[in-house]
Amino acid sequence: MGQGLNETVIGKARQLPSVDWQHHFAAAMELIKLRGGLASLAHSSEYLKPLILHLLILGIMANTTTPPSQHIPPTSQLELIDIMTELYGDGIYPILLCPPYLLMDVIKINNLRFQTTSAPITEITRATAHEILEHIEAFSPEDWTGTNPDAREDWLLLGRMYKSSVALYCISSLQSLFIVPSSKYYTAMRTVHGTRLYTLLPKVTRRSRIKHLAIWPLVVAGMQAVDASPNVRHIVDEQLSDLSKIMGCPTPMLASAVFHRFWTSGQTGWDECFDKAYVFVT
Repeated sequence: MGQGLNETVIGKARQLPSVDWQHHFAAAMELIKLRGGLASLAHSSEYLKPLILHLLILGIMANTTTPPSQHIPPTSQLELIDIMTELYGDGIYPILLCPPYLLMDVIKINNLRFQTTSAPITEITRATAHEILEHIEAFSPEDWTGTNPDAREDWLLLGRMYKSSVALYCISSLQSLFIVPSSKYYTAMRTVHGTRLYTLLPKVTRRSRIKHLAIWPLVVAGMQAVDASPNVRHIVDEQLSDLSKIMGCPTPMLASAVFHRFWTSGQTGWDECFDKAYVFVT
């Protein structure tokens, strides 16, 4: 299977609205299945581990900004947690520096969203959503900063940024499916994490070592900005434009176009914003 197909999938994902990257992804997953499955293939070769990890990160994060009915099924399964725990390790990966603790919550949220395509929403579904949110809230960025004093501030910013981003993804995406209620409690929580994220993003984008890693949190901020002031929207827009230059690809500008449409649509839901398969982490 090798690097060629992996590069094809990633290349397609970096292009402006192109849905055929999903077909390439599905082909890659079929090849992995034929070779014995994710765990078997990952253990068969050290060379393949980073390629498989890159592919899985792409699928997991793409599912966050894709309607549940269009999810890539293998990357919305809870079985993925074990292999990702092993492959992702400490969360030091070039395209994503999300703490592993929180990435596992992203997989759980994706799974909960995907389940709604084939099963009714029950009290167990709602209880599971509440447990995931409690787990996110319990995350301590200070405990994730590592031992390198030179990088401590960077890690702290990343940990705080991802905690608020994942909390917002949890609440907003599950409210869109009526799993989480639109109550005062959750509205207040969204406001707190939204305000925190808008404050953290400019700090992250000013730091040369980590500024190119802000794309997914910026995407979350852009969706939340539907309820924010024109000034906040302008800041999100500017940061996406700067990030496009840093990353050398049009993906952030695609996000900007999605938000401009969404902000003026009169709609406010997660799945109304991301109404087709988008991938912003490449």
